[in-house]
Amino acid sequence: MDPLEDERLAGGPFDPHELADEHGENVLLVGHDPDFSAAVHRMTGAQVRMRKGGLAGVEKGELKVLLGPDELEAISSH
Repeated sequence: MDPLEDERLAGGPFDPHELADEHGENVLLVGHDPDFSAAVHRMTGAQVRMRKGGLAGVEKGELKVLLGPDELEAISSH
C-alpha cells in the first residue's frame, strides 16, 4: 500500500465513505480526534474516542477493532 495525502484529511469533518470509494478496497486513514471519532461513527454508528496514535479497524460498516496507543505499543513489543 502506497501512502497518499488528501487535503480533506487536513482538518475538519470529512466523508470516510467518499475517501474509501476513491482509493480502492483496502484503505488506511490516519488521524485523530475529533475528526476521526466522527468518521468512525459515520461508518459504523459506534461512539468512539480516537486518541493520537490509535487505530480503528472497520469492515463493511462494522467496527472490528479499536486500539489505543498503549495497546499498540504492547503488541509491537512482542
